[in-house]
Amino acid sequence: MTDYICPECGEPSEGGLHLDGTPLCPVMGAGGYQAAQPVAVNSLEGQQVRGDLLDAFGADAALDVLRAGASEQNALDEVLGSAPAFGLDRDEIAPIVDGAFRRRLDGYGRRNGR
Repeated sequence: MTDYICPECGEPSEGGLHLDGTPLCPVMGAGGYQAAQPVAVNSLEGQQVRGDLLDAFGADAALDVLRAGASEQNALDEVLGSAPAFGLDRDEIAPIVDGAFRRRLDGYGRRNGR
Protein backbone atom coordinates (compact mmCIF):
# COMPACT_ATOMS: atom_id res chain seq x y z
CA MET A 1 0.00 0.00 0.00
CA THR A 2 1.22 3.51 -0.74
CA ASP A 3 1.49 6.27 1.83
CA TYR A 4 -0.66 8.66 -0.23
CA ILE A 5 -4.13 8.63 -1.76
CA CYS A 6 -6.16 10.80 -4.12
CA PRO A 7 -8.37 13.00 -1.92
CA GLU A 8 -11.24 12.80 -4.41
CA CYS A 9 -11.58 9.06 -5.11
CA GLY A 10 -9.45 7.42 -2.41
CA GLU A 11 -7.29 5.45 -4.83
CA PRO A 12 -3.61 5.00 -3.93
CA SER A 13 -1.23 7.59 -5.33
CA GLU A 14 2.48 7.58 -6.13
CA GLY A 15 4.34 10.57 -7.45
CA GLY A 16 1.14 12.63 -7.70
CA LEU A 17 -0.55 10.11 -10.01
CA HIS A 18 -3.02 7.26 -9.60
CA LEU A 19 -1.22 3.90 -9.65
CA ASP A 20 -2.35 3.33 -13.25
CA GLY A 21 -0.38 6.45 -14.25
CA THR A 22 -3.36 8.77 -14.77
CA PRO A 23 -3.40 12.21 -13.12
CA LEU A 24 -5.21 12.51 -9.81
CA CYS A 25 -8.87 13.51 -10.03
CA PRO A 26 -9.56 17.10 -11.09
CA VAL A 27 -10.41 19.79 -8.56
CA MET A 28 -11.19 23.46 -9.03
CA GLY A 29 -8.18 25.69 -8.42
CA ALA A 30 -7.43 29.38 -8.81
CA GLY A 31 -6.76 28.92 -12.52
CA GLY A 32 -9.55 26.44 -13.25
CA TYR A 33 -9.45 22.67 -13.00
CA GLN A 34 -6.21 21.02 -11.95
CA ALA A 35 -5.14 17.65 -10.61
CA ALA A 36 -5.76 17.16 -6.90
CA GLN A 37 -2.79 17.00 -4.56
CA PRO A 38 -2.26 13.63 -2.86
CA VAL A 39 -2.90 13.38 0.87
CA ALA A 40 -1.19 11.13 3.40
CA VAL A 41 -3.23 8.04 4.23
CA ASN A 42 -2.70 8.58 7.96
CA SER A 43 -3.56 12.29 7.92
CA LEU A 44 -6.92 13.52 9.17
CA GLU A 45 -8.01 14.25 5.58
CA GLY A 46 -6.75 10.85 4.42
CA GLN A 47 -8.72 9.07 7.13
CA GLN A 48 -11.86 11.03 6.18
CA VAL A 49 -11.42 10.10 2.50
CA ARG A 50 -11.01 6.42 3.44
CA GLY A 51 -14.09 6.58 5.70
CA ASP A 52 -16.14 8.10 2.90
CA LEU A 53 -14.87 5.42 0.51
CA LEU A 54 -15.88 2.58 2.84
CA ASP A 55 -19.30 4.16 3.34
CA ALA A 56 -19.67 4.34 -0.45
CA PHE A 57 -18.76 0.63 -0.70
CA GLY A 58 -21.62 -0.12 1.73
CA ALA A 59 -24.01 2.10 -0.21
CA ASP A 60 -23.09 0.40 -3.50
CA ALA A 61 -23.77 -3.03 -2.02
CA ALA A 62 -27.12 -1.88 -0.62
CA LEU A 63 -28.13 -0.49 -4.00
CA ASP A 64 -27.25 -3.81 -5.65
CA VAL A 65 -29.62 -5.56 -3.25
CA LEU A 66 -32.40 -2.99 -3.47
CA ARG A 67 -32.33 -2.24 -7.18
CA ALA A 68 -30.88 -5.32 -8.81
CA GLY A 69 -32.18 -7.96 -6.42
CA ALA A 70 -28.69 -9.29 -5.64
CA SER A 71 -28.28 -11.42 -2.54
CA GLU A 72 -26.77 -9.55 0.40
CA GLN A 73 -23.67 -11.75 0.44
CA ASN A 74 -23.07 -11.46 -3.32
CA ALA A 75 -23.46 -7.68 -3.16
CA LEU A 76 -20.96 -7.41 -0.29
CA ASP A 77 -18.52 -9.82 -1.96
CA GLU A 78 -18.61 -7.80 -5.15
CA VAL A 79 -17.79 -4.46 -3.56
CA LEU A 80 -15.19 -5.98 -1.25
CA GLY A 81 -13.56 -7.56 -4.29
CA SER A 82 -12.57 -4.07 -5.42
CA ALA A 83 -10.72 -3.35 -2.15
CA PRO A 84 -7.22 -4.23 -3.45
CA ALA A 85 -7.56 -1.69 -6.27
CA PHE A 86 -7.84 0.96 -3.55
CA GLY A 87 -4.90 -0.42 -1.57
CA LEU A 88 -7.26 -1.81 1.08
CA ASP A 89 -7.20 -5.15 2.87
CA ARG A 90 -10.52 -6.88 2.25
CA ASP A 91 -10.62 -8.65 5.61
CA GLU A 92 -9.72 -5.48 7.50
CA ILE A 93 -12.44 -3.34 5.93
CA ALA A 94 -15.19 -5.98 5.73
CA PRO A 95 -16.74 -5.17 9.15
CA ILE A 96 -16.77 -1.44 8.39
CA VAL A 97 -18.32 -1.92 4.95
CA ASP A 98 -20.85 -4.37 6.40
CA GLY A 99 -21.88 -1.79 9.00
CA ALA A 100 -22.38 0.88 6.32
CA PHE A 101 -24.31 -1.63 4.22
CA ARG A 102 -26.66 -2.53 7.11
CA ARG A 103 -27.28 1.16 7.94
CA ARG A 104 -28.24 1.81 4.31
CA LEU A 105 -30.59 -1.17 4.16
CA ASP A 106 -32.19 -0.28 7.51
CA GLY A 107 -32.68 3.35 6.45
CA TYR A 108 -34.32 2.29 3.23
CA GLY A 109 -36.62 -0.10 5.09
CA ARG A 110 -37.71 2.58 7.56
CA ARG A 111 -38.45 5.06 4.78
CA ASN A 112 -40.53 2.49 2.96
CA GLY A 113 -42.35 0.94 5.93
CA ARG A 114 -40.42 -2.34 5.87
